[in-house]
Amino acid sequence: MTEMTGTDQSDQKLVNAHIFGFGTKQVRRGTTIHELLGEVSKKLQKEALAARINGKKVDLTHPVD
Repeated sequence: MTEMTGTDQSDQKLVNAHIFGFGTKQVRRGTTIHELLGEVSKKLQKEALAARINGKKVDLTHPVD
C-alpha cells in the first residue's frame, strides 16, 4: 500500500503528494492515484493494489485532491 499525504498549493491546481519510499511529487489536482504512481515508477504502478491518503484507504482510481 502506498502512503500519501496531500498539501495544497496556493494556486489550488497543484498538490504535493508524498509517496512513501519515493519522496514528494507535485501533481495536478484530480490526477488519479494510478496515474501518479505511473509517473513515479512503472513497477509501483503495476504492483500497487491500493493507497492511503491522509490515513484513509482508497483504490487506485481515487483522484488526488
